[in-house]
Amino acid sequence: MSERIGILGVGHFGGYLVEGLSRGARSVPLVLSPRNAGRAAALAARHGCAVAASNQDAVDRADVMLLATRPDDAAVIVASLRWRKDQVLVSFCGGVSRAAFSAAPATVVRAMASAAVAAGESTVVVWPEDARVRSVLERLGPVLAMADEETLESGTVMYGYYAMLFGVMAEGESWAEKHGIAPDAAREIVGLAFRGAGLMRLRDKDLSTEDILRSLATPGGLTERGLAVLEKDGALKSWGRALDAVLRRIKSPKRP
Repeated sequence: MSERIGILGVGHFGGYLVEGLSRGARSVPLVLSPRNAGRAAALAARHGCAVAASNQDAVDRADVMLLATRPDDAAVIVASLRWRKDQVLVSFCGGVSRAAFSAAPATVVRAMASAAVAAGESTVVVWPEDARVRSVLERLGPVLAMADEETLESGTVMYGYYAMLFGVMAEGESWAEKHGIAPDAAREIVGLAFRGAGLMRLRDKDLSTEDILRSLATPGGLTERGLAVLEKDGALKSWGRALDAVLRRIKSPKRP
């Protein structure tokens, strides 16, 4: 018998989960929490989901519940509901520790992914490893078990990294348009550049990323010239500082 899957919280990320779990031959029946009634109804109509009468009804109807509420609300919402010992609660709430859900007798697993789960193009990091959770989340993309909760939070940072890449894309599109390239063409050039780079990285598994970069940045070439400017300006190292800042925010979410 297949697991009954519920989603508690159908904001932006919850919507991406619905899309990902409703894709193609691997789609599964879902029950959605009703609080964001308009969005829940729209997702249900588009993907054939059920909408629960209440949060408690959603929990009662699910074997595996995916939690995608605002992190600040997550622990309070979970504590307000009745859970069964045979259920699994999978929290996609960044920065909320597993211990925060101790009021629920269900098995608690933390997870994180990027918005690209909607298209089946994201990894999913989880901790701790759980066979039931893996069987559900593998519908979204490769599931990577982290060694401990601290490592899970480091993995969470990488999905912030994913989102920040759109800032780099926007800069490239803007530059192209300023130099006479039509907006549609600029979007296609930049989008395929990022997709191509990702595919090359995944294809050439025996090479380090540094090896691939060296093969592209030939002496005296265009790539070498551009990288020299980025390195002189500290632009590449600033990415590490940005990721450190995201990790600090995850570990201290109320800090400004």
